[in-house]
Amino acid sequence: MKAHEFISEKVPEGVDKLASLLIFLRNRAEQKSLKPQVSMSAFASMAKRLGVSLNYDSFSNLMQTSPTIANLVQDFNNDTIVFKNTDGSDDQTIATPDDVDVEPTSQVDKMAKRALNKRT
Repeated sequence: MKAHEFISEKVPEGVDKLASLLIFLRNRAEQKSLKPQVSMSAFASMAKRLGVSLNYDSFSNLMQTSPTIANLVQDFNNDTIVFKNTDGSDDQTIATPDDVDVEPTSQVDKMAKRALNKRT
């Protein structure tokens, strides 16, 4: 059985590359404490370097047809693209506040004792 036989979702060409680029730019803005936005012309030139031809109309079409792209972009116009969820409040996290509040030395002590017990 081949992949195309059971994959029914047809994703437009380059959506994965654009989604990766949007995630990279969003995370970069968050790390550098910059505004969560990029100019449309800069984004189009970055996309072109990735091999994806892009302009405002094609990006608007992607926003309407691709939920992946729509989930990453809060707003866009001819000049700018504003990223969604840059503060990370809606992101899933693997650590709960209870895990973070554990005293580091006590946690390391527990791990060391457990390792020592396994050796003996």
